[in-house]
Amino acid sequence: MNYKISIFLMLMGLFLIMPSGTTSCQLNIVGSTSVQPVCEELVNEYKKTHDDVDINVQGGGSNLGIKCTDNCLADIGMSSKEVNESNLNEYKIGVEGIAVVVNPSNPINDLSTSQVRDIFSGNIADWNEISNYSGKINVIVREEGSGTLDTFKCSIMNRCEIKEDAVVQNSAGAVKQIVAEDKNAIGFVSLAHLDDNLKDIGIDNVRISQNAILNGSYKLQRPFVLLTDKNPDNETSRFINWTLSSESSKIFEKENLIKID
Repeated sequence: MNYKISIFLMLMGLFLIMPSGTTSCQLNIVGSTSVQPVCEELVNEYKKTHDDVDINVQGGGSNLGIKCTDNCLADIGMSSKEVNESNLNEYKIGVEGIAVVVNPSNPINDLSTSQVRDIFSGNIADWNEISNYSGKINVIVREEGSGTLDTFKCSIMNRCEIKEDAVVQNSAGAVKQIVAEDKNAIGFVSLAHLDDNLKDIGIDNVRISQNAILNGSYKLQRPFVLLTDKNPDNETSRFINWTLSSESSKIFEKENLIKID
């Protein structure tokens, strides 16, 4: 399906399922599935002291968040990439790393950037080409429009194309599930999605951690961004201001996200 048509259909579907009769006490937040978990936690915490507002959070990808905000179908967009849209306000709320992950049974602990690139481009097709472990490598990637995918391409692929038969998934949760169940799979997810069902791989002898992200030694990282139109209403501004304040800091710590002060 043509990508522009796909975005249009997603926008229309989103419009149909959003509550009608939007008031100043209702917010719709749409976009990046990587930002979505922390945004849901932020909303839960926010509503403890602001129970007069109904907030709906939905995924769909960074591009959908940008489109929905730009077309007034969402009050707030979520993006895991820089946006630079002149007609939108952009609020950088945090920085996060993206982990290259394999199944926990995979003995490989570290790969070079060039090896990761060769795996995802298909130049390395079996684990035995880079280790004593053997098995056809199954590459799992995110869909076009994903901020996670965009960051991975910019940081790792260096204009090389991802192999055509890579398995494409439309959420971080779907990537996690496949890698957790397939001993030969490799994929990438945000730091917030790491758990015991996945094994993160060091890149160029640097393992992902908050310290490595902060000091810049771990290169595969990206911003978490909230978006509004140029003239957000009072309820939208109130939520954004709370998110940027110290009151939200514990949520960022819980989600392994580095808050931007």
